[in-house]
Amino acid sequence: MKLNSSKCSVMTFSRLHQPSIFQYSLDGQPLDRVFKIKDLGVTFSADLSFNDHVDELCRRAYRMLGFINRSTRGMTSSAVLRTLYSSFVRQLLEYASPVWSPYQLGLVDKLEAVQRRFLRLVGLRRGLLFRDIPVAELQAELLLPDLRTRRCVADVLLLIRLIRGELDCPSLLSRVDFRIPSGTRSRELFGRRQYSRNYDFHGPLARMMRIGNRHCGGLDLFHDGVSTIRRGVLTAAQQDST
Repeated sequence: MKLNSSKCSVMTFSRLHQPSIFQYSLDGQPLDRVFKIKDLGVTFSADLSFNDHVDELCRRAYRMLGFINRSTRGMTSSAVLRTLYSSFVRQLLEYASPVWSPYQLGLVDKLEAVQRRFLRLVGLRRGLLFRDIPVAELQAELLLPDLRTRRCVADVLLLIRLIRGELDCPSLLSRVDFRIPSGTRSRELFGRRQYSRNYDFHGPLARMMRIGNRHCGGLDLFHDGVSTIRRGVLTAAQQDST
């Protein structure tokens, strides 16, 4: 494989304050060191956090929401506005979410603020004053679950693709802990590990298994249809958030 050194760079992934740094070179040319890089639409940072990715998502979503606002001046149809939001804004905030889904409350709220901005836009189009807009009521009326709830659904759907063999990744499947029940009281499908670090506890696969145990009671993840599982997880996650 021939590589163009001018298009290559080096990034060291570490959570240490002073990681070991080595100067890499290619064809005699030293490679530039970067601290974040975008791969398949997801921004990865050297400290293994997704703060920069969430910030970039919110900036793009606000720009698109502003474009929708300017392009639909005078439009009062909530259904049309909802369709535009779901198609052009929400899909930005959910792309590849099982990889980067945050657990920090600040990042979670930053994403939810985008949807709240849209709901206030709908309220303004209805002639309501900004301070008097019932955001929660509009959210229920327009059937727009919290983005955090929808990320839970995306996590479970990816997990069932993995355990059903629809996603061919043996190395990832080998890390799924299936629980062999010794009694009949617990219906959890996945085992519970002990993690010494908070970062590992909130890792993607650990998070998916916890969500599968918490929100998939009564569902057969091996045989139920995708639509049935999506509705079940969505309902359970909404009840859990309230």
